[in-house]
Amino acid sequence: MDELKEQICEILFKRSEYTRISEIDGIHQLHERQFDNVSEDILSLLEQRPETRPHETIVMWRIVEDNPPPLDEIVWLFDGFKTWIGGRAMVDSEYWLYGNTYGSIWHNGKKWDGDLETDDDYKPILWKPLPEPPQDT
Repeated sequence: MDELKEQICEILFKRSEYTRISEIDGIHQLHERQFDNVSEDILSLLEQRPETRPHETIVMWRIVEDNPPPLDEIVWLFDGFKTWIGGRAMVDSEYWLYGNTYGSIWHNGKKWDGDLETDDDYKPILWKPLPEPPQDT
């Protein structure tokens, strides 16, 4: 893990305005604290290492207005106050609503599925996909 710490430190030096003043007993003495965004570099480094590789890709919340969730896909939804597992479903040939599964979901081998109760009171502002279920070991 010391090698990983050193690699992360090198990324910080390359991607920020930090300058190395000296190194005493493995501790870097730094000045200035203006960072660039280094999270992508560090995540990339961690994903390259099998012992620290996350089991899944980190997925950020998406804005419903700009990019609504696919129809009939079970996802996380957030309305500004609460988070729930639900989705967007057609209620007739020209009209769709958001719904809630009330936690009753399962994986059918290809995707998440659930009993979706739709209602026009559900008004999410953000959504993101559910993670893949754990793999058998």
